Amino acid sequence: TTPRAEPSTVDVWVENPDGTIAGLANGFSFVESPRLDSVAPDTGPQAGGTAVVLRGRTFVDGVRVLFDGAPCRDLQRISDAELRCETPPGRGLADVAVVHELRGEGSLEDAFSYVAPPRVDVVMPETGTSEGGTEIVIVGTGFSDGAVVMVGGVECLDVQVPDDTRMTCVTGAAEPGVVDVVVTNPDGQVGVLPGGFSFLGPPVVVLVRPRDIPIAGGLEVRVLG
Repeated sequence: TTPRAEPSTVDVWVENPDGTIAGLANGFSFVESPRLDSVAPDTGPQAGGTAVVLRGRTFVDGVRVLFDGAPCRDLQRISDAELRCETPPGRGLADVAVVHELRGEGSLEDAFSYVAPPRVDVVMPETGTSEGGTEIVIVGTGFSDGAVVMVGGVECLDVQVPDDTRMTCVTGAAEPGVVDVVVTNPDGQVGVLPGGFSFLGPPVVVLVRPRDIPIAGGLEVRVLG
């Protein structure tokens, strides 16, 4: 097993038990391993597909890039100091390594963070007029500034994101019925609450009984609709 050494070319000597020695001048070279200094951006969706730039040195031909052991896709070697690729799927914090079969590897611990998709738990109130204009509060996790909210396929207006667990917006007009509430973050990840909101149609009066009532009032009537 070779000892640790600085990059250089060295002589190799062998000494037998009887004291005889043989050598080979410049017989072995210690080469520099890849060194990884940065990964940018350092966050992306769990589904992968984030285009990242890795900077460092000794990115020679034949290097590979691994995110927690999974290969980065569409790897491009721009120079000895820059690589580009697309992240594989993953979760949580990932170690990133630049690996070469002969030269070893350079790595950064917890260099990339996989962001979970949004989750919609509750919508309050659960009902509103089909004419729109109902202000709703959406409670869940993983909400980001710039998220888009669709209620029954209609974009919710005036979206506000006070924090990553709460959103507010105003419903648009839609057909009456029970609909899904969909939150899409800027990174493309989606959270859905099936049947999370009901659009109620305007009231319709079908029949009034009795139809004739005294002008003095005081008579109980039934309104059907």
